[in-house]
Amino acid sequence: MTIYIIAQLIGFAGYLFYIGAPYLKTPSKIIQADALSCIIISVQWYLLEQPALLVLNLLSITVAIIALKAKTNITVQKHSFMLYPIGCAALIFMSQDIIIGALVTSAFCLNVTSKFSQDIIAFRKYATTTGALLSIAGILTLSIPATLFNLLFACGHILKLWQGKKLETLHTDTKKAGQTIANQPLTQ
Repeated sequence: MTIYIIAQLIGFAGYLFYIGAPYLKTPSKIIQADALSCIIISVQWYLLEQPALLVLNLLSITVAIIALKAKTNITVQKHSFMLYPIGCAALIFMSQDIIIGALVTSAFCLNVTSKFSQDIIAFRKYATTTGALLSIAGILTLSIPATLFNLLFACGHILKLWQGKKLETLHTDTKKAGQTIANQPLTQ
């Protein structure tokens, strides 16, 4: 087997964990699944000789660990803003292609923002955009798993956002109907 095929197979394994993440209910569990998948996906990018995407996944593991720590440690939370300049500098330094570099740097910033979001809706919106950017990077690097599974990852978050909006609308309509019924006079 060629290295390209081996890299694709490893990528498929890593991205299987990745696409399951949107279906988890809490940001902490999503972040943990994301970190696990990034470990495996890093090997794929190493084999495909894509240093910017390799560094992105290594940084994503670091961001996940720091985000989980920041939930319980105020000192870590106060210094988490340093991830942006450090990560962007590393990605720009490692980038070999300006378009992939721009996509990866943008995806990194959105990834960090999503991990530190307090609101699950904002978390999912940032994660969706990150998945879309990484799908484009997957197309440009000829990575079948990255393209396919980042699209599925983004779609998973879109589905969860849509389901949440649908439930919110249903709840609002039920509340309005209940208020309307409650305001009607009793007739016999």
